[in-house]
Amino acid sequence: MNFMRAVACGGVILTMLLSAGCAKKQLPEAKVKGLAKFQINGGAPISQASSDEYNPYVIQMGNNYLVLVFGSNRACGTCTGHNLFIARSASAYNNDAVFPAFDNPTVITIAGTPLNYASRIQFAATATGNNVRVFLTNTGGNVQQTAAIVPTGPYDTTLTNIANTAGLASTVLGVEITGNRLYARQAGSVYAINHASAGDPLAGMATGQTASSVANLDGSFTSRSDGFFSLIDGTITSMSLYGNGGNLAVVNNAIAKARITARQVTVMGGLGGGFGGALMFISGTEFGGTSEDMYVVDGLTVWEMWQQINPKPPGPPSTGGGGSTAVAEPAYSPTAGHYGMPLNVTLSSTTSGAVICYTTDGVTDPVCDACLHHREHLQQCHQFL
Repeated sequence: MNFMRAVACGGVILTMLLSAGCAKKQLPEAKVKGLAKFQINGGAPISQASSDEYNPYVIQMGNNYLVLVFGSNRACGTCTGHNLFIARSASAYNNDAVFPAFDNPTVITIAGTPLNYASRIQFAATATGNNVRVFLTNTGGNVQQTAAIVPTGPYDTTLTNIANTAGLASTVLGVEITGNRLYARQAGSVYAINHASAGDPLAGMATGQTASSVANLDGSFTSRSDGFFSLIDGTITSMSLYGNGGNLAVVNNAIAKARITARQVTVMGGLGGGFGGALMFISGTEFGGTSEDMYVVDGLTVWEMWQQINPKPPGPPSTGGGGSTAVAEPAYSPTAGHYGMPLNVTLSSTTSGAVICYTTDGVTDPVCDACLHHREHLQQCHQFL
């Protein structure tokens, strides 16, 4: 069977021959794999039974090594409360292969001293060039950022206030996949914040006001740069700046079967990943347990998860001119289903000038005329499953 994803980004009716019997295959159920998936090189789990480990940010660097940043109240000699820890993978991650083990986590220090916050730290981590930067809400309620941290160490850094004065007094919930914006709660509302610009206003979000974390997706997964998975009242749901989409039922069911109460959700960021390898991570408590641990959601990539969302979150409202034109979803003829023989499938769009882009396996990048030679245009395409 072949899986077909069509994309309309600006004009042509395209006919293709499928060699097998259906236009869409059933994706496997997501699995939640536990402590063994976050392990130290040698096999020991990173999570510790006597402490909380939470909010795992996994960043894929340009050399495909992963950097894990997480919060914990574990002991570390000079640790007396909640701190941030960092670890680099012992080997490169080549997307669909085995998730690698990590070096022993090291506490991040500020001028030689751990943060030692009395309660859990609200933070987000992102790539900045070949390094890592962390944004956090400090004990005074202000958003600060570390200097660029080299993945191989040393892990001593500095903290400075973000430049955006309007967003300074906020609780960090997540970071844009590019690292250019933060998602944070201020006075009961959730905003997108350009952290680097002092004069930029806060961009209010139409949804997610009770979210405990916001995970921004790569624009190539969603066809837009404002697609998110958020954890709202223990349920992972999709959303954009403009409203909610459907819940991620396949993952929520897997979490429920694992008897885990999820508290935070993140997705793999950085320069790698792509259709084949970007993963979702959660932290939460197991039934009957008291400490929080970190988990990899295994079985589906983030790209595959997004294709299961129905309905997709709404896009920006029409401005009535001057902006980009919404592109109609491609139509299939014949309709998606199970067929006993090869058949011709016609994809069409009612949008004048639309180009149809497609993939027959749901993993490789879409093929299309106008988009093929200008890969940056793919992020502006309207994807359809």
